[in-house]
Amino acid sequence: MWGELVRALLVGASFLLIFGLAELWRKFGHPSVELSRKSVHFTGGLIVLAFPWIFDSRWTVIGLVAVFAFLIWGTEKVGLLKSIHGVTRDTEGGLFYPLAVGLLFVLAYDSPSFYLAAALTLIVSDAAAAILGTRYGTTIYSVEEDRRSLEGSVSFFVITFLVVHLPLLLMTDIDPAVSVILALLVSIIVTLLEGVSLRGSDNVIVPMATFYLLIRFASDDSGIIAAHLLALFAILALVGLFGLASKLLRTSGVMAATLFFYSVYLFGGPGWIVAPAIAFISVVAVRYALRDSGIRHDAQHQVLATLYAVIALLVILVVHDVLPRVMSGPEWLLNGEAFQAPFVGVVAGQFTMMLITQFSPFQPGSREPTSIAMTVGLLGLALCLVAPLGLGSTGELTLASFGTATAIATVATLLYWLMRKLPGWPSRTPWNMRLQAVCIIFATLVVMPVHFWILGGG
Repeated sequence: MWGELVRALLVGASFLLIFGLAELWRKFGHPSVELSRKSVHFTGGLIVLAFPWIFDSRWTVIGLVAVFAFLIWGTEKVGLLKSIHGVTRDTEGGLFYPLAVGLLFVLAYDSPSFYLAAALTLIVSDAAAAILGTRYGTTIYSVEEDRRSLEGSVSFFVITFLVVHLPLLLMTDIDPAVSVILALLVSIIVTLLEGVSLRGSDNVIVPMATFYLLIRFASDDSGIIAAHLLALFAILALVGLFGLASKLLRTSGVMAATLFFYSVYLFGGPGWIVAPAIAFISVVAVRYALRDSGIRHDAQHQVLATLYAVIALLVILVVHDVLPRVMSGPEWLLNGEAFQAPFVGVVAGQFTMMLITQFSPFQPGSREPTSIAMTVGLLGLALCLVAPLGLGSTGELTLASFGTATAIATVATLLYWLMRKLPGWPSRTPWNMRLQAVCIIFATLVVMPVHFWILGGG
């Protein structure tokens, strides 16, 4: 016990020394704030990498990161530690960093090789990509109010591949060929995640996603991992082609949409992709058909608009994937069929609202949606295109499942049509997507209990 406490005090003192040296460097050396910030992350990270071999107890690390999270939060509030907090962009990355370390240590307590690989993406990949992107980045893409560079993202991808592959190769008994394919899959996914993360959240998202993917695929053979890799490549190519050509998505929107479609493939399976793929391609087709109509569409969607469009779908997917792992019954809830119809219903409802927006953009001075007749027609079109194939591809094309999907789509569409008329709701583009998310979530919460009641036998 005393040895653990002494080691914690020594590690804490080391972190304080790093902070102090960074402040002296800022005062006398005048580096850029981004450089001093990433230098603190990197040098402190070298200590973090050794945590599995320094500490025996999860609680020691939890206590240590809690103290430093409070220190980082407090110094930001009172204007200290400018070497870390002096960046002009809005970011909570300094606070997310210790949170990520604590979570990763707790989850990967028995897997030091996975801990090392995931931590390296936070400590090495992120720092190197920021520095190289700032120094050499010329091909810029927007992520909401932030700016990233293609060169920085490529640097992140290459370094992440190495820091994931090498621990797998040298510290595990995973086949070398599998470690290469797995490292490639992980590096592409977390590069996309890093590219669309906002306000420093990549400090948590990237290492947690790396650890999850390693746990998920480490025991699979090369064929399964290669299939996921090919699926990811195909999704990225198709989403990029349709999204950019139609000007529906910007680069960051393509990255976010790619992550969504791959999440559907990962958590649901290939059949679950059918419904959102039909909806996406149909919206692109309508947008293309209306290109010369004079209708002024919303700006190309980036990360937040994409997230609002798919947030309810992601929640359904995660619940569908997690419930069978943590519950033992009832069977009707865990057999994989309980969430297919709600998923398709949410897709149909979101599809309908996006069609309405294509024909009648929600902008200042134009709060009116499409006419009732046209709205009903668009709802019917969305259901006809999405529901039969979407439900059939998951094996759930029944009258009850179609009724659930129709109910969710109808309630969401009706609520959206009414809410657009309210003078109090802002009509700027982000708020339109937020309104759609609110309508979808409300409709799902209203219909799901009835759906479960029917599945449970009434």
